Amino acid sequence: MSGRKTAAQLKAVSALTNRVDTISEMNAKTMVASYGTFGGHMTISIVGQLIEDRLSYLGHGISDFESVACFRTKRPPRRTLEKHYSSFHEELSRLPKARWESRKSRLTIRYESQLGLAEKILEDRIVSLELFSRALDELISVVVELAPKLQKKRALNVVVFLDGLRGLSSCIPGSSEELTKYSEHQTAEKREELSKLPWDEQLGIDWNAYHSTAKELMDNPLFWRASGDFSPHGNDTGADLLVAYTSWNKRYPDANSQLFLEKLLSRWGMADTVRRLQSKDPSEYSPDDEISMTVLHEALVALAFAELKLRGKCSSELALRAQSSFHRQQDPVIREKLGWPAPTRECVEVNKLLSSVLSRFTAEEE
Repeated sequence: MSGRKTAAQLKAVSALTNRVDTISEMNAKTMVASYGTFGGHMTISIVGQLIEDRLSYLGHGISDFESVACFRTKRPPRRTLEKHYSSFHEELSRLPKARWESRKSRLTIRYESQLGLAEKILEDRIVSLELFSRALDELISVVVELAPKLQKKRALNVVVFLDGLRGLSSCIPGSSEELTKYSEHQTAEKREELSKLPWDEQLGIDWNAYHSTAKELMDNPLFWRASGDFSPHGNDTGADLLVAYTSWNKRYPDANSQLFLEKLLSRWGMADTVRRLQSKDPSEYSPDDEISMTVLHEALVALAFAELKLRGKCSSELALRAQSSFHRQQDPVIREKLGWPAPTRECVEVNKLLSSVLSRFTAEEE
């Protein structure tokens, strides 16, 4: 695999592309999703690495590219996720979709994958050259399908991007082992580049999307990581909630955020379950309540910090509910009833940090 373009190559590319003026480095991610999961994949995510490695500086106008391959699930949904299961599969009939944000030079594509069912594809834990090639071909087909609409977008040269994608076929390693080595090399190189940047740049945070005081309130990468169960929005529940709350908050910037939580739990098909759970005495909890209690805990914490990120404050009532959730998580009686494992030292320390931020808002309104 060759490195970045030389100055002469950049000049040549610039001369050939008269529609897009910006020639820049590119960040690319190829993600996967099912009704209950979202994230990277051992094989499919390498497509994104190859795109970033080979298609930067081509003059297509894209600085940030993300594709999400959505997979159908054949087995029945997990308990309490039935409604989310239905809405996810209903959405598949409306795909593919593309969104171009010209100010950010960001292209996002979401499509239904035909590579196989979620049970087969998403549970694979090995790198497969055959799957990689199929995933690349499928992405190219999706971009071809979306190209007529994307050609109308300002500052986006989809023809150059599509030609670049097609050219990647000649760059594919010869074996799964070579593909693995390539991915490891790209990951290490990216990690080294990121390590030289401030933490917010490492995480790719756009502070314009948040309240002006958000960074001051939460000047720690823990609050902002998009993955990791200890981050407020790093788990599936928290990530989904932040996206939904961001949209809701634009329409209702002064409304009580707990009204949003009720609507969201209802949309997830969990409102009645949560009400019954909250009316129970902790001594009545059982392992059957574990999933619902976990989702409720993650949702309360995620909502409190979503308020902080987007409004620069957290209501005292919501802050207290989130803090109570931390206490429940560490209560040995509740853990035993639900079958929760004892919290790790890292979990305890993280909860202390999160709770300390919320304490500021409970104290201010007392």
